[in-house]
Amino acid sequence: MTKNNKIKISEINIHFLPNPTSKGILAYTNFVINNIFKINNVAIGISLKRKGDFRLIYPITKCYSGKFIQAFYPIQKEVADKIEKEVIKVYKTILQNEKLDR
Repeated sequence: MTKNNKIKISEINIHFLPNPTSKGILAYTNFVINNIFKINNVAIGISLKRKGDFRLIYPITKCYSGKFIQAFYPIQKEVADKIEKEVIKVYKTILQNEKLDR
């Protein structure tokens, strides 16, 4: 991605799980990139590297051979960071609003 190309993340939806999974998955998200590409079923989980923070986990698919492959994921760190920042911001906002409502 060059400086002239901007990525826009929109229509971020968060679907909370009633209980975290054993692997630390808390919710699932979907979003749209640049109003042309919709991404579904990205997990939001507890970060393994940043204590108290969250991370995105992109879907994997099991092949007929039994091998697991990633279905899709950003290949540029700059893009991955932008998506994660935008999605986690919405996730944290919803969490904060739920605390205020109680």
